[in-house]
Amino acid sequence: KNSFISFEPLIGPILTPDLKGISWVIVGGESGIHARQMLSEWVLAIKETCETFNIPFFFKQWGSKKSNPDKKDDTLLKRHPYYAMGGCKLDGVIYQSLPLSV
Repeated sequence: KNSFISFEPLIGPILTPDLKGISWVIVGGESGIHARQMLSEWVLAIKETCETFNIPFFFKQWGSKKSNPDKKDDTLLKRHPYYAMGGCKLDGVIYQSLPLSV
């Protein structure tokens, strides 16, 4: 049985996420006109924890352009096949890992 956790909207740091028994992690920023900013260090900390425990990591979106530190992220363009609100590249990479069975 697969269990997942979705950190969205991520509006603050998750200092020590307990990922025991989790087989998939999704992270995304808040979207909409009043979206609160998400910081890259919050996302990277969760990603690093996932890597430590070999858990697939899926980065859904920044949520808003103001959260995305890469203003040249091509996933900000609606014509991009992975277009997402605010873009979806993290340090220039699209992370959309899935668990072995969904």
